[in-house]
Amino acid sequence: MNCDKEPGSPRLKIDELNGRNKVEKIYIYIIISFGCFIDGLVPYLRQVIRFLFLPYAYAFLIDWQVCKKSKTGVWKDFLYIFFVFKTFPDHYQQCRLWEKKPREWALYWGSNYNPFQRRSLYRVLQPPRYRVVYEDKRLCHDICILNGIPTPKEYKIIAPGENIESVLRQLMETSNTLSKRIVVKPVDGKGGHSIIFFEVSGQEINSLFSSGRKPSHAVESMIVQECIEQHKRLNRVSKSINTVRFVTALDKMEKVVELGAYMRFGSSSSLIDNLSKGGLAVKIDIQKGCLSGPGQNIAGKLFPKHPDSGILFNDFAIPCWNQVRSLASAVQKKINYHKIIGMDIAITNSGPVIIEINSIYDNVGLEGICGPLFSRKDVYELFMSYKLIFCKRQISLIEEWHASFEVK
Repeated sequence: MNCDKEPGSPRLKIDELNGRNKVEKIYIYIIISFGCFIDGLVPYLRQVIRFLFLPYAYAFLIDWQVCKKSKTGVWKDFLYIFFVFKTFPDHYQQCRLWEKKPREWALYWGSNYNPFQRRSLYRVLQPPRYRVVYEDKRLCHDICILNGIPTPKEYKIIAPGENIESVLRQLMETSNTLSKRIVVKPVDGKGGHSIIFFEVSGQEINSLFSSGRKPSHAVESMIVQECIEQHKRLNRVSKSINTVRFVTALDKMEKVVELGAYMRFGSSSSLIDNLSKGGLAVKIDIQKGCLSGPGQNIAGKLFPKHPDSGILFNDFAIPCWNQVRSLASAVQKKINYHKIIGMDIAITNSGPVIIEINSIYDNVGLEGICGPLFSRKDVYELFMSYKLIFCKRQISLIEEWHASFEVK
């Protein structure tokens, strides 16, 4: 017996019974069997909990100024998605599912946090023991450097409790290569939270922006990096640090599959482009290297042009696009502890650089901007090869959808 338990927990194998006496063998066998039972039960318990949260999603995840469907109709849609496709409808708003036919909903993978999908991802493609490689920004930076991946220069780590500005002033006195702008962010931060930008001018250090209230002391380990100067073409659209979110996967032949890419732009005075901080995202036509269609915010509201600069999104050419694709492919091949990753790539006048690599990327954001993953047959076959789709009804509808195109 070999039980693969919930990722991150101990794994016991029957081989470990060798050399044990009879009582020990019985005890270990019981422990293994109980662990297997709990492992199989956990996703169902999580699904029950998520069902209880359906009213919360209905009340707080729907922007009724954007969604024009009746409230009764949306509630019916929620129940249909949950019970037929066995997934939580937290992608309903951003993917604007009210505009699609129910049969098309099968083409969406949905949230990475669905308990059954998450278990499959963790077991096959995203082992939790390697997550620290991507989530610890210092470790990820060092691994990028070792693999020849361009990334912003790191200056220092600020320990918890240290005064941030005092550390930066000491850095000014000891470093002759300090960039004009620097960024301070949590070593394990997510979603653009607690990021502070500083501008260095002579002997002065001025805070440009803080995502939230600017702390005087670090409450956690924070990394000090240079703030890159983005490509002048992108700077005309938005003054924020605009990044390409590129999602890739490795198939079983170790070939890189590009699942999708979109460009993120900050709005108003924000220097951060995260959608959770008011940013906009626009689909990128990967083959052409240009923006495709309107921009979209986290609520699914559409923007044909940037609200600040007025520059139209559709057909806007992404600078250094071939280099961006090559970099994304290189990162997936060289830092392949996870076989599906989402990376944030900034583009400077001299080429692209990796800002972050996300071990658990926002798939709702990807499908909301780029469309359903399984509308592409190669992506559907990739996920099927790893046994990542568990709903038989969904599989049936996807195959019918692709078959209808083959007949045409």
